[in-house]
Amino acid sequence: MRAAFALTIALFGGGAAGAELTLASWNLSWLRSAPLSDADYQSCRALKPKQREQLDELHPMRWVCRDTARYRQLKTIAAQLAADVISVQEVEDNEALGRVFPSEEYDLYVNARSPWIQRTGFAVRKGRADVVGFNDYAALAQAFPHHARSGAELVIKQSNGRLLYLLSVHLKSGCFDKKLTDDYATKRDREEGIETCHVLGQQVPALEAWIDQHTADGHDWMVIGDFNRRFDAPLEKSKTARDETGQTIAIFPELNDNEPPGAKLYRVTWGREQIDACREGSRHFIDHVIFKGSMRPRVRAESFEQLPLPKLPRRDRAELSDHCPIRVSVDWQ
Repeated sequence: MRAAFALTIALFGGGAAGAELTLASWNLSWLRSAPLSDADYQSCRALKPKQREQLDELHPMRWVCRDTARYRQLKTIAAQLAADVISVQEVEDNEALGRVFPSEEYDLYVNARSPWIQRTGFAVRKGRADVVGFNDYAALAQAFPHHARSGAELVIKQSNGRLLYLLSVHLKSGCFDKKLTDDYATKRDREEGIETCHVLGQQVPALEAWIDQHTADGHDWMVIGDFNRRFDAPLEKSKTARDETGQTIAIFPELNDNEPPGAKLYRVTWGREQIDACREGSRHFIDHVIFKGSMRPRVRAESFEQLPLPKLPRRDRAELSDHCPIRVSVDWQ
């Protein structure tokens, strides 16, 4: 009996040596604090896109029509994801996240200091990780004050005493595979006087600063989330980070420069393609898990998986999320 109990602790205790920890990322697509009532849900679905665009940006019907049944479906998907630490994006607050990852099973960390309702954070299965810190990383928001999205930093103490720093990110959307110096803007950004690729480019130094600081300090670290960037597109797989004028044109080569020494990065999505059910117009991932190369032996690359969402008509599926969650397991020290 004692031996069986000890084995249970080793496998399922708070980050025990030799255990496996499953990390995941999921953009939950405008997850608000409360579902719409049945009547409001039907009214929301009856609105034409142009009518919804006239609503205030914080109006509960402005972005996604989602009733109690949709929240239940998201909760079911979360259970199927079966991850220990989930990096989340586009979550309004802990109340919203708790409707998908119930608080009796998960400790919830949504970055309430981030100004826009599309917030980043984490859900951590109780008893699976020793969380010793949760911080706002506001530098990522400074390039895009209109819809500012800060990063969320979670600090976990490993069983060997070392700290693991995790950063949940949601970078600027729309510049998926163009040069960061491109004058391109999405239709909405153009109407608001925003140059999409330039904003994304302005977030890169903040992301690189976080990576470089933790690398220089000798920390274990991982960045997990929605980068809104196709790192397997030719521009990003190139080793060229800058153009002839010295301006940064690609994200991953800029981060993966071994400056400071040790800042050679690895990502589990390298060379992979999204499953057919999750492509949404592209085979390339925009959600990624990246980390410094010295952690690579601990990552079980063969465990990487993308989970499809339920097969629904396109309009109905949009009420769940426009992202399929991804997950990967690591050896926990």
